[in-house]
Amino acid sequence: MLQTGKETIKSASMIGGFKPGVFLVGLWKHECERVFCDKLTDEKDKDWFLKNLSLLTADHFSPETQEKLETPIYFCDFLRDDKLNEDGEIEELSPKIYEAIPHFDKLKEKVNEYMAR
Repeated sequence: MLQTGKETIKSASMIGGFKPGVFLVGLWKHECERVFCDKLTDEKDKDWFLKNLSLLTADHFSPETQEKLETPIYFCDFLRDDKLNEDGEIEELSPKIYEAIPHFDKLKEKVNEYMAR
C-alpha cells in the first residue's frame, strides 16, 4: 500500500469513479487477498477468508463503500510506458507506480507487449 502515491489516490475518480476513500479500502482489500488469501490452499479456507473480509469491510466502512467494492479493483505497477527516443530505444524506464488497472483490455495489451519483447 505504501507504493501507491498520493496523486494516484487522488486521481482514483478517473478509474471507475472511485472516491479516494473507496479506492484506499479497495487497495487494502486487494492487499489482504494477495498477502493472506493467495497463500491458502483449501477452497473452504479461501471462502472463509473472503467472506470475513467482506464482513469486516461492511462493519467498518460505509454501505456506499461496500457497494462500490462488490466488483474488485485490481492493481499492478507496470502499466506505464517507457520513454523511447526517436529510434525506438528506451531512453528512460517507466516509473513503477502501483495503481488500479482501469480495465482488463489495458492489462492484456501490456502483457502482450511484454511477451513480444
